[in-house]
Amino acid sequence: MTAAQIRDARTRLGESPAEFATRFGVKRPTVYKWEAGQPVAEAYRLQLAHVIAQAKRHKKPKRPGQDVAKQMTKDLLAAMARHEPILIPDPAGGIVYGPEGREAK
Repeated sequence: MTAAQIRDARTRLGESPAEFATRFGVKRPTVYKWEAGQPVAEAYRLQLAHVIAQAKRHKKPKRPGQDVAKQMTKDLLAAMARHEPILIPDPAGGIVYGPEGREAK
């Protein structure tokens, strides 16, 4: 088992390093060491292999905000298809611009 497999299993299960450590009865730094590629003690290898196999049945969790970004992209593309003005705030000065850079009020 590789460090990447261990990290992938933990994230697929949605567990923090501390929760993953509790599952094995080890301390959190041990999980960090496993995920960094340090060898896993013989006592934990069989259990860890079982957890990795179990985790493969879980979907990877989405990044926070991933659904929001997808919906915003869909909305933006739909507005562009309807030739609606799209207002974009300018973070530097707070001025709002519409199509072709014209100031919108």
